[in-house]
Amino acid sequence: MGVFSTMQVDAYDELQANPFFSDVPVIVHDEKVITNKISELIERLKICVVIMTPFGGVLKPDNPGPYLDDVRLMVRVYEKPLINRSAGGTGKTALEVVEQVLATLHHNPKDANIYEMFKAANPAFSLTTDDADESTIVYNVFFATSCGLSLSIPAIEAPIITDDAGSITISCATPGAAIFYTTNGSYPNPQSTFYTGAFSISSGVTVRASAWLAGYSTARAQYTKP
Repeated sequence: MGVFSTMQVDAYDELQANPFFSDVPVIVHDEKVITNKISELIERLKICVVIMTPFGGVLKPDNPGPYLDDVRLMVRVYEKPLINRSAGGTGKTALEVVEQVLATLHHNPKDANIYEMFKAANPAFSLTTDDADESTIVYNVFFATSCGLSLSIPAIEAPIITDDAGSITISCATPGAAIFYTTNGSYPNPQSTFYTGAFSISSGVTVRASAWLAGYSTARAQYTKP
């Protein structure tokens, strides 16, 4: 499971462990529970909590990883007050649920090890009209966290450009690598010229080459003919 899905599941487990939510359904928003289906759930559930997909970004892009130091987890609270606060409802208001969400998730989970524990963000919550009609109250509750992403990708060998008496050849020591090159000053990509054999260039022309192979990081090289 990826780090973002883990955040959602951990938040779900923390809320489910709080007896307050015994009659307030908690739902994890994913590909199976898309936004346009939430209104159908609200009609049936009267009040519910939806743990949305995390979002955020990088404040220091030069850090390796990348390290996502501005990640937000949003928990959305929906209530149909005319139904929920009448006979047969939970009697718990959306704002009371917001308070419990904040109290339960702030500085939790204690054992988070692939991301920093949740902290109430600023603003911590807000009333919104998103996904709501006149009979629905919707609050967004925000938590801040951070995490590093790391993916070990093997490096492909850098292409070698050789000028043999005017005949330009390009090779790569990684078996199966495809080589693409340019002679117009641009940087090569898989839409550039595919290297199939030796070619000639004029004095002052720069050859740029990239080696590509699925599952490997790309390597580049360049050569300018004297």
